Amino acid sequence: MKMTKSLAATMAVLALSSVSHAETIYITGSTAYRAATIAAIQAMLGGGANSTPTAQSNSTLSKASAVNWMNKTYNSHSGVNIKVSFYGSVGGVQTVSNAIEWPFLKDDASGTVSFDPTISANVTSLGVMAVPQIALSDTFQSSTPFTSNTLANDLIVGICPFRWIGSPGLTAGLSMTPLLAQAVFSNGNAPLAMLTGLATDRTTTTSVNILGTPRTKAKQLFAIGRDADSGTRLTAFAEAGIGVAATVLQYKATISSNAVTTHVPYPGATLNGIDYDDGAMGYNSGGTVATVMRATTTAIGGYYVTYLSTSDSSTALAAADGTGSAATALKWNGVDYSTTAVQEGQYTFWGYEHVLYGTLSGDAAVFAPALAAAIKGTSSSTGTAATSGINHFTMNVSRPGDGAGIIAGY
Repeated sequence: MKMTKSLAATMAVLALSSVSHAETIYITGSTAYRAATIAAIQAMLGGGANSTPTAQSNSTLSKASAVNWMNKTYNSHSGVNIKVSFYGSVGGVQTVSNAIEWPFLKDDASGTVSFDPTISANVTSLGVMAVPQIALSDTFQSSTPFTSNTLANDLIVGICPFRWIGSPGLTAGLSMTPLLAQAVFSNGNAPLAMLTGLATDRTTTTSVNILGTPRTKAKQLFAIGRDADSGTRLTAFAEAGIGVAATVLQYKATISSNAVTTHVPYPGATLNGIDYDDGAMGYNSGGTVATVMRATTTAIGGYYVTYLSTSDSSTALAAADGTGSAATALKWNGVDYSTTAVQEGQYTFWGYEHVLYGTLSGDAAVFAPALAAAIKGTSSSTGTAATSGINHFTMNVSRPGDGAGIIAGY
């Protein structure tokens, strides 16, 4: 039956009234506080059916990088949609501050969906583009390349601790230092003896293929790590004095049967609109780096050294299970990692987790600060921050910026 003009107008009015409070809130940024953010959103939605996602990109919700909550009740409004699509701290800051679209799961997605926002064909079939309003970041906006549009709201919600890790076979108890980190990552490698202090590591030579040329030289430490979208990388380079915008050289490994067979400088690429030469890039996942760190490295004439979140470090340091060997934990400036060492200011390789956003309206204006509060909590026994890091209220020290000096709070 043909719809009359008056009937169409009536239906349009009814449709508008039924969705008068419909709004979609888009969140992106760091995966570091993914589990805490997801848990906070569920708490904000009150539990039960209203907090159950309609779609997620991993069967384990806390590990999903994309989640939809469609047609939920929030702020006394029905029909509110909340979408998260996490990928990286730096990219999150860029998309929110510069109003750049980012892929999210489609509205009608349901159940567990294999969605990767970095694969264009995958996004075309499963995703929809939208400008995020809220970013989660491991770093201050001022540490990123994207500072022209300052986000007015920067709410610190927790602590992100990190660790330095070496390949299997390194002697336990060794310590990374800022100057050693600078030597390794600025050049791509440095002599192993600079870490161990052993004359035998300085004089014992090994045959190694370096950039396609067979050479005999002392064993080396080689740099691997994350791409420039990573807050983990930015924090590591700030903490070690390498510089957040420094030119570095990191490797990409070829692995067979849990052993590195060769490596090359990580291929260059364009990321967040910035061109990076070979070596300046890195892996787009801390989990992938953790896997590489469980491979033996005899063929390259040395060992890898890298920086990882405590979660990914746990993966790298796991006992041999048939998928590789346990990596080696390294101290930082002579101090072993522990939660207490971070809280007391002895261990300084950590940064803040931020909820960043500009001027918002509607439900989003209520949601953004409420999300930060739900993650942070009001005391050491509230909030969801400990799901992904260290609760802000347990810290006895602070710092004014990424890699900045530690300030006692007592």
